Amino acid sequence: MFILLVSVFSILLLGYAILIFKMNTSFKALKANNELLGFSKLSVLIPFKNEIEHLHSLILALEQQTLEKENYEVLLIDDNSSDKGSDFIKKRISELKLDNFKVLKSPSKGKKGALKFGIETSSFDIIVTTDADSIPDQNWLNSISRLYVNDKVKMHIGPVFQQNIEGFWSKVFAIDFLSLIGTTASFALMRNPILCNGANLSFRKESFFEVNGYEDNLHISSGDDMFLLHKLKSKYPRSIAYEPQAIVHTQGPDNWQEFYKQRIRWIGKSKFFKDLTTVIISVAIFFVYLAQLMSFLLGFWKPEYFAVFFCFFLIKFGLDLSFFSRVMNYFNLRLNKVLVFATATFQSIYTPVLIILSLLKLEKE
Repeated sequence: MFILLVSVFSILLLGYAILIFKMNTSFKALKANNELLGFSKLSVLIPFKNEIEHLHSLILALEQQTLEKENYEVLLIDDNSSDKGSDFIKKRISELKLDNFKVLKSPSKGKKGALKFGIETSSFDIIVTTDADSIPDQNWLNSISRLYVNDKVKMHIGPVFQQNIEGFWSKVFAIDFLSLIGTTASFALMRNPILCNGANLSFRKESFFEVNGYEDNLHISSGDDMFLLHKLKSKYPRSIAYEPQAIVHTQGPDNWQEFYKQRIRWIGKSKFFKDLTTVIISVAIFFVYLAQLMSFLLGFWKPEYFAVFFCFFLIKFGLDLSFFSRVMNYFNLRLNKVLVFATATFQSIYTPVLIILSLLKLEKE
């Protein structure tokens, strides 16, 4: 029994090492996209619901974009807010004389319905989405606009960083989120994207309608970004670009409760994924973390499993550290090995537990 389990754990760890190696290698292809000349006009869509405390900062960030005003419009779509957010935005638009900004009222409920209405109302062919609580860098739209000079590009994925990080656990949550940023980038650079974030996403309107947009997942409360990614990836392989210079910042979870709800929501929609690579990688990662947790728990039955656990954990930590180093070096972030160690420990516990809890919740539903 001991030898069998150790063999299984070793195979899982070897597979994980190969995966990390491929992900690390992919960053060699991560180059700034400076050779493309020209601009494509953009329609920026922001669905919002009771986000009045965030809208002022977002409007200023969009108004200060380096892309010329005539090359983009901003459509803020009210998803049945009750906090008078629409009135606030209209007032700010008037005060700042933002002729390329509009406020729309969604005729349906839900983010996907609001986005669909915005896409149908938009003036330009390139659709850009972000969230009401996000803040884009000044060159965000400029970087995206250049991508679509290439007719082969159907979708763009960009990095989303957490901001206002204070306190130990907020930093751990941010590093955990950074692992998703790195995974998003590495697979996109391998021309086989498996993740994206709707806070920094763009796509061609024509391509959106060709794959029937959100039509077959409107009943799912979230996942507008991921489902669209998988549809476009299936219809247009190797047509999805990653632009590291198009950066958006967002607010991360402030506490354990917010973190738990966010991760359960993300994991919950994964049962609907049909993309083979996404499913395989997700299942493989789950079993790696499950094996690590099992080796620790088995140590209370037979102490020799504690040795297996520590070997497993240290080897995996070394692999994770190499990956975090690649990601942080590219984005010019400072690597704190203590926080990375704390995050690796945290991930080894929460990942399998949250996946199991999410699956149990889905069974009840």
